[in-house]
Amino acid sequence: SIHTTMEATIELPVSWKPAVQQVTIQRESWDHKIEFLLAVIGYAVDLGNVWRFPTAVYMNGGGAFFIPYFILLIFGGLPLFYMELALGQYHRSGVFTICPLVKGVGWATVLINFMMAMFYNTIISWAVYYLVMSFNGFRSELPWKGCHHAWNTECCVAADVKEY
Repeated sequence: SIHTTMEATIELPVSWKPAVQQVTIQRESWDHKIEFLLAVIGYAVDLGNVWRFPTAVYMNGGGAFFIPYFILLIFGGLPLFYMELALGQYHRSGVFTICPLVKGVGWATVLINFMMAMFYNTIISWAVYYLVMSFNGFRSELPWKGCHHAWNTECCVAADVKEY
């Protein structure tokens, strides 16, 4: 009987890595620090916060409201806000790619910003309408001056400059 033995050796590299291409996306950056600072302030201190803050102070104790407000602002709000800015700057990614596990949070952020934009655009359009109507009022009566409109209630009191 004939017996044949064959041996083959395969050498594998010790540190084998799969061929993965990393694609880097070039993202825009701020030219000056003041541009970034003003954009962040505009994002954080919007018109709604300016409108709601005096009411929140009045409804929650007046001057005593500032003590817990500033404590929570210093130890809660500012660190979380700084963390959000630092993560965004370090990763240079958007709300969808910073952590794929919580991609839904990015979509929720976009949805909330869209709804807030619709809300504020409505209020701004009212302000522009009343501004135009006030300039137009030099030629005719201002729409909010009299009580003969359909939207007025029975408690409407016509305010005339001569009465004051």
